[in-house]
Amino acid sequence: MGLGTLHGPQWHGVFTDPEGGTNADTYAGREIYDDVYRQRLDNMEGSEMSRLEFARLFAAVAALSLFLASLIHFGYLVEGYDDRGAAVPEAVIGAVMVVGLALSWVSPPWGHRALIGGLVFGLAGSILGLVLVFIGVGPQTTPDIVYHVLLVTALVVGLFVAATSGTGPSSD
Repeated sequence: MGLGTLHGPQWHGVFTDPEGGTNADTYAGREIYDDVYRQRLDNMEGSEMSRLEFARLFAAVAALSLFLASLIHFGYLVEGYDDRGAAVPEAVIGAVMVVGLALSWVSPPWGHRALIGGLVFGLAGSILGLVLVFIGVGPQTTPDIVYHVLLVTALVVGLFVAATSGTGPSSD
């Protein structure tokens, strides 16, 4: 379900919030409503995961997968896939993502920015890795290609979720 303008009945700039009140007249009023709605999504109680927690999960899984890929390329977990040229960058990218993840619990907006920064760094490094695979540098195995495509996809989704979690500068 969308946020703000896509949620609830709307007619000529009047937005009905879930409690039945309205917020009309100005664009600023709509922004305030959107921020309140995003905060409600981020603060949902119960078994549902907030968007920020979901983005943190994506960052954690991506970082863990990078550490595992690094161990594989160092020759520790699976034989036959040794490539130290890939192992070191994977470990560094994973470490930067862990730092961004750890800092994501710092008070807004810095924690949110750190998470997004870690995800962007991970995405940039993963895209570089994918490009290197396609141009013939480093391992070109099917598992490596599939891994990079899945990692880039997961990081794009995680970055989108983090960027739309509503805990950034607009909600200071």
